[in-house]
Amino acid sequence: MITQDTGFGNVLPTGEGLFAFNGMDEILAALDAVTSDYEKHGRAARAIAEEYFRAEAVVGKLFQNLGL
Repeated sequence: MITQDTGFGNVLPTGEGLFAFNGMDEILAALDAVTSDYEKHGRAARAIAEEYFRAEAVVGKLFQNLGL
Protein backbone atom coordinates (compact mmCIF):
# COMPACT_ATOMS: atom_id res chain seq x y z
CA MET A 1 0.00 0.00 0.00
CA ILE A 2 1.20 3.49 -0.84
CA THR A 3 -0.41 6.24 1.20
CA GLN A 4 0.23 9.81 2.30
CA ASP A 5 2.57 10.11 5.24
CA THR A 6 0.50 10.99 8.29
CA GLY A 7 3.01 9.72 10.82
CA PHE A 8 1.84 6.08 10.77
CA GLY A 9 5.45 5.05 10.23
CA ASN A 10 5.97 5.76 13.92
CA VAL A 11 3.85 2.72 14.80
CA LEU A 12 3.76 0.60 11.63
CA PRO A 13 6.65 -0.86 9.66
CA THR A 14 7.18 0.87 6.31
CA GLY A 15 9.35 0.29 3.29
CA GLU A 16 8.15 -3.20 2.49
CA GLY A 17 4.45 -3.68 1.79
CA LEU A 18 3.57 -0.26 3.18
CA PHE A 19 4.99 3.01 1.90
CA ALA A 20 4.47 6.57 3.09
CA PHE A 21 4.87 9.51 0.73
CA ASN A 22 5.16 13.26 1.02
CA GLY A 23 5.59 14.07 -2.65
CA MET A 24 5.55 12.77 -6.20
CA ASP A 25 9.16 11.53 -6.08
CA GLU A 26 8.34 9.29 -3.11
CA ILE A 27 5.20 8.00 -4.82
CA LEU A 28 7.19 7.07 -7.93
CA ALA A 29 9.92 5.41 -5.86
CA ALA A 30 7.32 3.36 -3.97
CA LEU A 31 5.62 2.34 -7.23
CA ASP A 32 8.97 1.23 -8.61
CA ALA A 33 9.66 -0.82 -5.48
CA VAL A 34 6.26 -2.50 -5.52
CA THR A 35 6.27 -3.27 -9.23
CA SER A 36 9.82 -4.62 -9.08
CA ASP A 37 8.76 -7.35 -6.61
CA TYR A 38 4.98 -7.37 -6.36
CA GLU A 39 4.83 -10.79 -4.66
CA LYS A 40 7.19 -9.75 -1.86
CA HIS A 41 5.37 -6.49 -1.19
CA GLY A 42 2.00 -8.24 -1.34
CA ARG A 43 3.11 -10.73 1.31
CA ALA A 44 4.54 -7.94 3.45
CA ALA A 45 1.33 -5.89 3.18
CA ARG A 46 -0.73 -8.90 4.21
CA ALA A 47 1.55 -9.59 7.17
CA ILE A 48 1.20 -5.98 8.34
CA ALA A 49 -2.58 -6.15 8.01
CA GLU A 50 -2.75 -9.44 9.90
CA GLU A 51 -0.49 -8.25 12.71
CA TYR A 52 -1.85 -4.75 13.24
CA PHE A 53 -5.42 -4.71 11.90
CA ARG A 54 -6.96 -8.10 12.58
CA ALA A 55 -9.94 -7.90 14.90
CA GLU A 56 -8.26 -9.77 17.76
CA ALA A 57 -5.34 -7.34 17.82
CA VAL A 58 -7.50 -4.22 17.58
CA VAL A 59 -10.08 -5.31 20.16
CA GLY A 60 -7.39 -6.65 22.49
CA LYS A 61 -5.56 -3.32 22.41
CA LEU A 62 -8.82 -1.44 22.92
CA PHE A 63 -9.69 -3.52 25.99
CA GLN A 64 -6.16 -3.12 27.34
CA ASN A 65 -6.37 0.67 26.95
CA LEU A 66 -9.72 0.65 28.74
CA GLY A 67 -8.28 -1.40 31.59
CA LEU A 68 -10.49 -4.40 30.92
